[in-house]
Amino acid sequence: MPISIYYITDVALPTSLRRIGGHSALSGLCMAHHPQSIHIPTCPTQCGDMLIIDDSVYPLHIKAQALAQLIFQTCLSANLGLVCDFEKTKTPFFSDLVSYLDALLHTHQLDLWIPESYATHSEFGNVMVSSELSGGYWKKHICEMIQTYPSPIVLQLLPISMDFTLPCPTGCGRVLTPTQRECLIESYAPKIHYSPQLVCQYYTYVVEDVVHFVLFDNRETLLEKIEIAHQLGVGHIICLYDELGDLFP
Repeated sequence: MPISIYYITDVALPTSLRRIGGHSALSGLCMAHHPQSIHIPTCPTQCGDMLIIDDSVYPLHIKAQALAQLIFQTCLSANLGLVCDFEKTKTPFFSDLVSYLDALLHTHQLDLWIPESYATHSEFGNVMVSSELSGGYWKKHICEMIQTYPSPIVLQLLPISMDFTLPCPTGCGRVLTPTQRECLIESYAPKIHYSPQLVCQYYTYVVEDVVHFVLFDNRETLLEKIEIAHQLGVGHIICLYDELGDLFP
């Protein structure tokens, strides 16, 4: 069975992006809000079957349980699952929100997708596992994540583009934009290699006797990651349209 690929976007997908590597791609719809009110889309089904919320500012007076009820009613009225696209540091408010939503959505068999950082606050949710990996074996890592969580994982497809100085004991590098990465290639003319272990491309360059190691994805490596995930039984992928749009024109 093909993977369902969900884009986080508030625009219609171009025709070229509606199928990727033989898999269907759908767009999601974000909930909008600002400090004094909450606005939930009235017709969220027009862009797929998942509602997406983030962890930006909510009204200070609202409690997590009340917000969970509001979100749940919206999902229930349109038979929508929910994606918690939380990128900031975990807080007690959003931890409680996930716990309340987990129980409410499960009673009506509606999906809940959560970040790894919130996995301990959900009994039934599907954990979103990042595709970014800077060391080890990509396929083995995904296998381990599948075995770690009781519910099927969702692969969060994030094109890696990072510059590491060697040695790099922390495993953390500097994020590069595509433009920055191309500038480095123009300046140092490195030979570009493919890593079957990490399923991405890489090159090295030297500045003042310091060796730099750049990892990055392109269209082919992302398609390969999608196919590996498919072979391992992953049923859903989520990604940001802004990050993949240029790779799948």
